[in-house]
Amino acid sequence: MNKKLIVLLMFLYAAGYCVQIKTAQPAEKNVSSKKKSKTFGTNKKEEGKPQIPNDAYLVDTIEVVIYSEEGSDIIIKSEVERPSLDGNFRTLNEIITERLMYLDAKRFRMISDDESIEKHLKVVQRENNLSADQLKDIFKAAGYTYEEGKQQFGIMTTIGSMLDFRIRSRLVVPDKDIQAYYDAHPEYEPAAFLVQRAVISIAHSGVSKRVLRSELEEVAEGRKGPDFVEWSEPFWINKTDLAENKMFIADMQNGQISMPVEISGQFEMFRMVERKEERLVPLETRYREISNLLRKPLYEKMFDEYEKNLFDSASIVYMNK
Repeated sequence: MNKKLIVLLMFLYAAGYCVQIKTAQPAEKNVSSKKKSKTFGTNKKEEGKPQIPNDAYLVDTIEVVIYSEEGSDIIIKSEVERPSLDGNFRTLNEIITERLMYLDAKRFRMISDDESIEKHLKVVQRENNLSADQLKDIFKAAGYTYEEGKQQFGIMTTIGSMLDFRIRSRLVVPDKDIQAYYDAHPEYEPAAFLVQRAVISIAHSGVSKRVLRSELEEVAEGRKGPDFVEWSEPFWINKTDLAENKMFIADMQNGQISMPVEISGQFEMFRMVERKEERLVPLETRYREISNLLRKPLYEKMFDEYEKNLFDSASIVYMNK
């Protein structure tokens, strides 16, 4: 931003306001004095204080002016009160940090241009099956016009690139630290069972309940073939997911068939196809999870250092302090 314009805005804010001059229509006549804006000039009560002319109105106020080697920027009150593109509200300090990172990106010529922003937005549309109108509606719902939304999207992608460049690319967790965490925090896969289930209707069996139970008990004991029993497709179930009245499954061996249990006019039986005992989750499976877990405090430490360096290398003027 032009430094002369920044100085002018700072001067206007020092008087307590930032103004925009109306040119589309003249000031209304016969408006009560409470609604009229004060005019520039002096009087006995407010001598020396600049006033807003009749054809001006309060638009916004400057919260912060930022000066850095890469340029300058201002943050106005409405930006603090407005949610970001993702719908979350940010503190003034968070917005300042974002602006400083954006200015830092200028130093390395990493600012996203219109062409790259458009390409990135098209990728977002394609991956989320969104039309151009739907994307505009999303921006509108967040309180942005399409152009404003595109601009904010460009800022977000630029900041993401800076975080990759400044922090994420340097985040390396040594293998020995991952191994140490793995050894200190073991995780186990619960025992699991591949079983088949059979439900035999008493009413449709053609024999009495007593006879049917006897035949099924012979099947369970291996004294009679299970050919007349219709089994379901095999399915896996973890021991931790077994109901209390089904815990007997955990004690069955491969090929074993459970004794029939009567449930609402039917007999229920299970056949064990395969069982897997509880086992330690291998390091290869948990490597990425542990790495990400250990990277988090490192990331926060490096981000705090980066943020401090940004603030130390810039001049930040808080207009409300």
